[in-house]
Amino acid sequence: MKNELRKKYREIRKNSDKSADEIIFNKVISCDEVKNAENIFCYISVNDEVDTQKIIKYLFKAGKTVTVPLCVEKGKMIAVKINSFDDLKEGMYGIPEPKSHTEFEKTKLDLIIVPALAFDKEGYRLGYGGGYYDRFMADLTAFKLGICRSELYVEALPRDEFDIKADKVITERD
Repeated sequence: MKNELRKKYREIRKNSDKSADEIIFNKVISCDEVKNAENIFCYISVNDEVDTQKIIKYLFKAGKTVTVPLCVEKGKMIAVKINSFDDLKEGMYGIPEPKSHTEFEKTKLDLIIVPALAFDKEGYRLGYGGGYYDRFMADLTAFKLGICRSELYVEALPRDEFDIKADKVITERD
């Protein structure tokens, strides 16, 4: 069932209105949890995902510590601090990843900006199926912020006992 939904939401996202990203950006940077966070973990957007590169640039200018994911083995990723986009290279699946493999202590993270194909009204997400984020976030108290375009913010999604939900989801419409 989740695989059929992944296919459906990929197609919806591919055809979604990318102009929504500007509104989402403004809501993210105005969010108290972002303003108050010092150490932020953020995925690096690719393809049709909500643009996080603009968010990351803003975080650099705001003096935040920015960490991004590095996949170190199947199903496992770590946080690595970057100071600019020059600290990245092309990684697995064409996703930019840090050149450094120096792990940032994830328990020091205040905020995690979480990717998803879709989020539901309770904050649960439909990810890409690898379980990387659920494992990464399983034991963390950091605030989990989901971002997606409104057509991917749905009433309910299937979930498993190990799925970690976002504390808040921002769309261009909420």
